[in-house]
Amino acid sequence: MASASMNSLTASKARRILELIRRNDQGQILIHTSPDGDAIASAIGLYRVIKKITGYSYHLFCPRPIPTRYRFLTRSSRFRTRPKKVPFSIVLDTASLSRLPGWKPSGLIINIDHHDSNPGFGVINIVEPKFSSTVEILMALFKRWRIGIDPTTASILYAGIFAETGGFIFRNTKAETLINAGHLVAAGAPPAEVGERILNQTPNRLRLLSLALATLKVVNGISIISVSRAMFRKTRTTIDETEGFVEIPLQIPEVRISILLKELEDGRTKVSLRSKGRVNVNRIAQRFGGGGHRNAAGFVSDFSLSRTRRDLLQMIQG
Repeated sequence: MASASMNSLTASKARRILELIRRNDQGQILIHTSPDGDAIASAIGLYRVIKKITGYSYHLFCPRPIPTRYRFLTRSSRFRTRPKKVPFSIVLDTASLSRLPGWKPSGLIINIDHHDSNPGFGVINIVEPKFSSTVEILMALFKRWRIGIDPTTASILYAGIFAETGGFIFRNTKAETLINAGHLVAAGAPPAEVGERILNQTPNRLRLLSLALATLKVVNGISIISVSRAMFRKTRTTIDETEGFVEIPLQIPEVRISILLKELEDGRTKVSLRSKGRVNVNRIAQRFGGGGHRNAAGFVSDFSLSRTRRDLLQMIQG
């Protein structure tokens, strides 16, 4: 990974990125598979700002469809599940190129992200783990560009911060996070309305949560929840609807690490890891080929739910 100073947002980088955008009327914005609120809001927010500055409509790419709970953000733009071959690409909130299946990197790539594990795969990299979200990095970039934010864009960006901080209760929430959220509210974002839209539930998702919590086990400060393909079929839900499940066990005082195992259609297992305080789950994820942040990370295992669970516990407990 490149040094932190090489990946920082500087005035010269901000100017260079703006110059490149102005020169490239054919470009695309890419976000990772299984997108979260931060990724989606970042992409749409940047799309809208680029269109405001230049009139260009960049191609929006995400390998998977946008989760139902975030589709209210996509009214003004449409994501495609196929990438476009263009000379200029901006990759947002994506810790690794492996999280962009179907895209063959080419041309000039700008990489903007807040994940600790991002290796700096762009020609220009802005990787700032000190920020709660990629949205906050973009806000700093827009400030360098001296671009005003309209109420619709403010609402979209606010949704990204709200989602990434769990409604401002996760440990990535800092004073600057709240200040930035306040700026977006001042620009016209309605906090109550946005929060309600993100937190809205469906009966099927609640049924899935009930089945998932029935598998909860807590061993030596480690909680584990498993969600099988049978559960998804029974409740007519998808893996995207498990967002937020992994944080729930952290409400148990003795839990230091929360693990959520999700069985994929091909039999592999997707793993989400969360932790409290100084417990570094990013290191655990990296041992299995994944990554993320100190307190939030993940990876995909080639093995079954039971095998993945056993391997994880053996590794964590030593």
